[in-house]
Amino acid sequence: MFACALLVLIARPAAHAHATPTPVPQGLLRAKGHVLVDATGQSIVLRGAQMAGLDAADPAADATARDTVAAMKTSTFLVIRQKWNMNALRLPVAGRIWQRDGQAYLDRVERIVKLANDAGLVVVLAYGDDAGLPGPDTATFWKAWAAHFKDNLMVIFDVFNEPSPAQIPGYVEGRRQPQDWQFWLHGGTAANGRRAVGMQDLVDTIRSTGAPQLVAVGSLHDTLDFRGFGPEFFIRDPNILYEAHPYYDHALTDDERDANFGKLAFQVPVYAGAWGVTFNQNQPSCLRLPRDVQAASNLLFQTLSYFDVHDVSWTAVAFEPSQLIRDFSDYTPTRLDRLWSCGEVLDPQPGMGDTVLLWLTGDPFGFGSIGADLVASAAGGPSAPVAPGEIIAIYRQQIVPDNEVFATLDESGKVSTLLADSQAHFDGIAAPILYVTPFQINVQVPYELAGRQTTTLQCLYKNVASNKITLGVVEAAPEIYRNLGTSTAAAMNEDGLVNSFQNAASAGSVVTFYVTGAGQMAPPGVTGRMAEAPYGRPLLPVSLLIGARDAEILYAGEAPGMVGVMQVNARLPQPVEPLSGNTPRAISMFLRLGDQSMRQGLVTIWMK
Repeated sequence: MFACALLVLIARPAAHAHATPTPVPQGLLRAKGHVLVDATGQSIVLRGAQMAGLDAADPAADATARDTVAAMKTSTFLVIRQKWNMNALRLPVAGRIWQRDGQAYLDRVERIVKLANDAGLVVVLAYGDDAGLPGPDTATFWKAWAAHFKDNLMVIFDVFNEPSPAQIPGYVEGRRQPQDWQFWLHGGTAANGRRAVGMQDLVDTIRSTGAPQLVAVGSLHDTLDFRGFGPEFFIRDPNILYEAHPYYDHALTDDERDANFGKLAFQVPVYAGAWGVTFNQNQPSCLRLPRDVQAASNLLFQTLSYFDVHDVSWTAVAFEPSQLIRDFSDYTPTRLDRLWSCGEVLDPQPGMGDTVLLWLTGDPFGFGSIGADLVASAAGGPSAPVAPGEIIAIYRQQIVPDNEVFATLDESGKVSTLLADSQAHFDGIAAPILYVTPFQINVQVPYELAGRQTTTLQCLYKNVASNKITLGVVEAAPEIYRNLGTSTAAAMNEDGLVNSFQNAASAGSVVTFYVTGAGQMAPPGVTGRMAEAPYGRPLLPVSLLIGARDAEILYAGEAPGMVGVMQVNARLPQPVEPLSGNTPRAISMFLRLGDQSMRQGLVTIWMK
């Protein structure tokens, strides 16, 4: 037990501020007043992104659609859920493709939905055919699709993407009239002579299948959104999510947001189904942005704040290259860090990815990020270069198991490089994992780094990769293990008792303590192997001061049965100032290997 405890003793540096993990609903999501709750009564706000491509008639002919559909896989969905802290994914689907491909298309979408659900994402299936108004084909689509997905409580049905009011008889651009909403609700004969199906009929069609899930109904899609909309036009159903797409040509200020959908959000659940800005397209939403980078960034944060204050669920556009991310290789977020011209294609393309990521996680790299200032010896002390064989603590945010987990051995008897779905790679070399907690992972630096000047570290959780950081590498980085929360060395006296105030060691007696960061050994240390005879000795000379006097070192070598830990047996010298009486005193210890000294603060041992 004592040896195991030594492996996980730490000195914890201050952690980065971080956002609260976005919860995943448990059971059926339903509307309750103006908010969403799950089966446990937990309040849920959906925060996510859209991925288009399934609605493309021929994805092979559209490079963006092709790449996005190819990226609809577990690794991407885990990044969205775990690293970006999102809990929702909006997937536009197309009735015309279903009519062409039938069950094969539905099955294809279902496979992707399952992968997203398994990653912890609620999927919003959005009917995304050409702009206009829903017709009989839309109702036919939902009759089949709602019946197919009615048992999947992680699905929301979004009945029609951006219904256009232009085909409503008597529609006047720039003015919302009661008859517009009556037509939206109940349908009728459109201005082009076609039959339009009302939103109420689409919801009733879905309910006729027995499907209990939330149904999202979109506002009339022009710059007025839900203006003029009141209780007399509410859908007659208790489980409705009212959806707007508040692009910046619709609402640039809080007053405009209030008028378009914000006031409605105090009465019923509201969902910003698609919001944001696409800088590489010459669109009105981009053209209305302020032409100053800082002002535009402030506007994005203001929008996110508005959503939170009003309990508005949202999905941003889009989790695709040049939008929220640069590419699908490492999902690096786009940045709004340069002037732009709407429609101009740049490399890298400006985007709002880092803004969304920072808002959701409190970190510009997202949950699971690491930093050189949050890597330190597991024995304590400040962040520093690492040494071959050293046990280090890596502090990271959120992408971790819920509980602490201790090391396991692989088939060869070495400490496993995979623990609780966690991994750490140094220059691509997998490191043994000794300990994992919700905010920390302790690993052994591979001995293979001996002779290198720097190393690149990257952590993974469920194969979701963190950012990469560069660390310096030194021959040795010695630190003495201490009792947790104290400056006292975790040491044993000659009589086998743990050194403490109550069990102080006598001058001239032998004490044993433990060190990590001793560097390469002779014979060479084996990464992840528990020390066994013949025990390795450090290549660098070891010196020790106790109470400002040289201490005799009787043994300095691998600690039997331990990994990455050096045991030191030393004889306590007489202190510079003689001890008086039997009152124990805390005497300082200072260790060096070659020209590398311990960097942590005061380390003491009790003497009498």
